Amino acid sequence: MGATFDAEDRISNYFDLLGHQQGVVNGLIDAYNGLVEQYNAITEKTAKDALKDQITEAERQLKKAQDYQKDIETAIKNFDSLRDNMEDLTDEITEISQKQIEINIKRFRMALEIRLDMGEARRDWNQFKREVEQADNVLRDSSTETLIKDVNRSIADYNSYFDVSSSNSIQALTQSLNETMNIID
Repeated sequence: MGATFDAEDRISNYFDLLGHQQGVVNGLIDAYNGLVEQYNAITEKTAKDALKDQITEAERQLKKAQDYQKDIETAIKNFDSLRDNMEDLTDEITEISQKQIEINIKRFRMALEIRLDMGEARRDWNQFKREVEQADNVLRDSSTETLIKDVNRSIADYNSYFDVSSSNSIQALTQSLNETMNIID
């Protein structure tokens, strides 16, 4: 008689397995007891010697069946223990994977914020330079140079929104975040 498993890979006929083996052991005990009763009822030495050999064989078979029953019980317990350990390990792996995904998302967001902050810092720097030059220009009163510098800085501000070197990184990070989010879902 073999083990059968349920949907969660647990042994579903645990008691049937043990009950079957217990039935085998009980049958051997009954056979042994029957031989002992025959032995005790016989008075003839030759017949007793023949039954003695049968009783010894029955004892050997009974011991073997009892050992096998213990092996079955041990194997089932070991299987259940191993199954529980596998479930715990699977839960730990899932938890670690979730933490890794969370870390990857945080890294992506941080990299994105840094790139966006760098663009803003460039615009702030250009504004600061404009203000310094405006103050300087008031002293010099050179309006043509100021106009050209202001136009160039405005173009630099505009270009900071479309900076190819960092937008490719942002696009790659956005794609990575979307892939990670798909894995989580």
